[in-house]
Amino acid sequence: MAEYVKRRQKPVKEDARVTKTKERLRESLLDLMEDKPLADISITALCASAHVNRNTFYAHYGSPADVLDELMADLGSAVAHSLAVTRRHGSVAWLTELCENVQENQHAYEMLFATSDGRTYIEREILSAYKLVMDSTAERIRRNPRHADAFAFAAGGSMALLERWVSEGAQGSPEDMACLINRLCKTGMSGIFDED
Repeated sequence: MAEYVKRRQKPVKEDARVTKTKERLRESLLDLMEDKPLADISITALCASAHVNRNTFYAHYGSPADVLDELMADLGSAVAHSLAVTRRHGSVAWLTELCENVQENQHAYEMLFATSDGRTYIEREILSAYKLVMDSTAERIRRNPRHADAFAFAAGGSMALLERWVSEGAQGSPEDMACLINRLCKTGMSGIFDED
């Protein structure tokens, strides 16, 4: 079902059957991850859950981890698109795009938040985005490593807010959530940056 990961852009048009098969595999993997860690999910179990034969699976992936990697790459491409928006319109625009992506792919994010691999991915994406968005502070970080703590704080706080938002059904507008995250992060980070 496309409800799990909605792709914003596809560089190459994929055959509709391949797209449907991959969506079933992703959906099944996320469903299986509700009950067990990724490392414990076998190809056999994944194929049975998705109603896909092993040969079809191997035509696209080598392991269940590859399915998750592709899912994360698609979510990451949406984050990259958001960063391009940020360059033109600021951090609230980036956060709004991120929140829209989270809301559109709510189930995928629920499952990612529930796994250590997924949490690491989300945190890494948010942290790297903050560093790019706030590139004017890059020199400050080189001069004072404590500023890296501010970015870790912003990423962790953003992640906690997004996780709570998703767990409550991602109700409300992405713009409102983006403004809340931005306001709280700026308030928290200002203490460190004001010391300079």
